[in-house]
Order: sequence, then structure tokens, then C-alpha cells
Amino acid sequence: MPVGRPRSGRLSLRLPQWLHEELAQEAYHRNVSLNQLCFEAIVARRVLVKKPEVQVTLAKLDERRIGNRKVISAELGQTVTKLAANAADRKPPRAEDTAILELVRKQRRPVTASEVAKEVGIPVLEASGALFRLSLEHFLRRLAGERYVLESGGGAMGLPGFG
Repeated sequence: MPVGRPRSGRLSLRLPQWLHEELAQEAYHRNVSLNQLCFEAIVARRVLVKKPEVQVTLAKLDERRIGNRKVISAELGQTVTKLAANAADRKPPRAEDTAILELVRKQRRPVTASEVAKEVGIPVLEASGALFRLSLEHFLRRLAGERYVLESGGGAMGLPGFG
């Protein structure tokens, strides 16, 4: 969410039922509303996060969270790519395109039509057409600068925005 735009002052928060019950009981015993109790907790947190020890712990949590996202994204991408490769309606690449796909796979970096033409031994125009066709068939992803990489994840299934 963008910072600096006006806010309504309302916040919707989802909690497990057990925590909601505990907080409601604490608010009751302190003779304050649940809203006031949560407000105080948030204010207290704002003070705590300024302490170096808490900042170190939060940094570790952020690193773990980012690492978990990367692991999850990689695993999901591999699974979806396997599904795409084994989909019943998915046509295999043409026999003449397998050399190009193998070259792109081995390079492990984006390649251009001129690189493919040189390595595979075909004219640049033919390499360019084959790369474009392979990108339309969701075997390759077209990048800026007329570069291509292997398609993966949802992109390999023809789902735009999921590559």
C-alpha cells in the first residue's frame, strides 16, 4: 500500500478465535475496549521496534520470510512447469526446434537470435522466427532487447502474468 496517502483510521484485523477471546478477556479485566487494548499494543510495539535487539530479531524474521517466499516460488514454478510439460493438450516442440531449446537451456541466460544462429548453424532470420514461434508456443519467454529464456511456471502453461 502506498505511503503518504490519507487513511480512514480503520483497520480490519483477522485473529485466531483463541487470541480474540484472550484479548477480549484482558480488555474486560482492564475495563477498556478491545479497540483501546489493541491501540495500546500497537503503540507499545512502535516503541519496542526502535530497540536494537528487537531490530536484529525482526531483520532475521524478514530474511527468513523472504527466503521462504523464494523457496515456495521456486517449488511452485517447478511443479507448474512439470504440469505444463505433461499437459494432455500440450504439443511437444518441433523436432527442428529441439536444438534451439537445448542451447537456451544450456546457456542458463537470455540468448539472442544471432547467438542461436551462430551456435546452431542456421540463418539469423530463421533463428529469429524460430525463437519468436517458441515464445508464442510458451516454450520460451521473450525479454526486452530481443532476448529469450526458457519459460517456466504458469507462463509455460500459457497463463499470462504467471511466468
